[in-house]
This record gives sequence, structure tokens and C-alpha cells, in this order.
Amino acid sequence: MCVKQSLAAILTITGVATTVMMSQSSQAQSDKFICQVNKQNIPTTYANTPEGPKPVMRFASTHFPPPYTPMRRCQEITARYNKFYAQGILEYMTSGWVNRLPVICAGQTCNKETVLLTLKPDQEPDQALQEILANRSGASGPTVQSSGSGSITIRMEDYLNKTQVEEPGNSVNSVPSPVRPDPPVQTTNSNDGVIY
Repeated sequence: MCVKQSLAAILTITGVATTVMMSQSSQAQSDKFICQVNKQNIPTTYANTPEGPKPVMRFASTHFPPPYTPMRRCQEITARYNKFYAQGILEYMTSGWVNRLPVICAGQTCNKETVLLTLKPDQEPDQALQEILANRSGASGPTVQSSGSGSITIRMEDYLNKTQVEEPGNSVNSVPSPVRPDPPVQTTNSNDGVIY
């Protein structure tokens, strides 16, 4: 009797563990955006597209104190991309100001609920968004819309259509951390895209 109960308990635990692992695996496969290192080992947010993975944003700055490593920022901002995509508000990215800080937001307007990332206080959000657009590897310039408020808005579909496919590096995809307020972000230009 004891052997049967032990066997039943083991089978139950194995079944639950398998279900959880399959659920996590299918969630990772269904995410529109993933955080993974590129071939230069830089944490990068990629969009999963029918053509293949396309880089959206790279994270290399070590300006921020622990625990905000480049990988951590990549994970948290990638989680925001997925959240806003699931909510249907990631059709656009917009530059703007929230709480007197420069930000890039999901949607056509900026507010505290739609912040994708916060920039350094001395950065111009319009310039930062234009740098993201202009520095994609091999991409042609997308149509940028200016609003009456002085912010810049771009369509994500246009952005992704004009971005080349780039295979990530060989590391395992990282599971996004819970979304927390992000620290200010520093940008630097490189030939490989804008790096945050």
C-alpha cells in the first residue's frame, strides 16, 4: 500500500512539473518579444516576426548601479514590450515626458501606464527615439510622425518591416523579471544600433 501511494505521489509530482514546464515553454515561444544576447554578447530585445528575429533595442550601458545590469534592463523592458503588445497598445512608440522625465512610451501618447523606458533626465526623448530608428543595422528610414505636442510617434509595424533579421547569439533565452520601475537610461551610438 505504501509503495502504491509513493508511486502515485511521484507520478502526480512528475505530471505537475511537466505541465508547468510545458506551460512556461509555450509562453516563451508565444512571446512576441524576447531578451537574448546578440552575437557580440550584448543583451538585446528581439521581436519575433514571420521573417525571423529582428532587434528592437540593445542594452550595453554599465551606467546603472546593481542590480540594473544590461541583462536585467533587457529583461524588464522586454517584459513591458510583451505586456503592451498583449494589451494591443504597442502599435506605436512615442517620445514624451512623464513626471518631468524623458520617456519612450507604447501607444500614441505618454502617461505613467505606457512607459516603455525612462531616459536620463538630460536626454531629449525625440532625439533618443530618432536615434533608435536611425541606427538599425541596414534599415532604411521609416516615416516619423510629429504630433502637435512636440513628441514623435512611429508605427511599430513600419519599424519592424524596415529592420533586418538578425539571429541572436547562442545563449538560452532569459525569462523576463517582474516589471519594476526602470532607472534612467543612457544611450550611446555605435555602428550596431543604439545601445541602452
